[in-house]
Amino acid sequence: MNLSEEQLDYFKNRLLEIKDEAEEEMERHHEYYENGEYSKDNTGDISSVQDHPADSGTEMHEQAKEQTLFDAARERYMAAVDALEKIEKGTYGESEISGKDIPLERLEAMPTARNRVDEEEEA
Repeated sequence: MNLSEEQLDYFKNRLLEIKDEAEEEMERHHEYYENGEYSKDNTGDISSVQDHPADSGTEMHEQAKEQTLFDAARERYMAAVDALEKIEKGTYGESEISGKDIPLERLEAMPTARNRVDEEEEA
């Protein structure tokens, strides 16, 4: 794709923002999960019973939620890193499926796009 230097700089900055935000989110969810804050702060523990079944269920739910949020942030992070590498290689904006140009409108809406919309629908 023949993007101007100005356009490439614009997308590079957007991708760096996405990467940084995703990295911060991963750290936040990792710390939350590692510190076990889900079991201390969010279970609403009003029972004096050590391992109340309701607390255990809430804890498992919070762990699963944190893992899901962490995984989603990691996917955004990796997509941004991949797109930044493509900028460096000179292949940013080219479909991974066909090699055709990804429309600028799609890149505006989703700077981490790997393929054209019509190709995504077929896949």
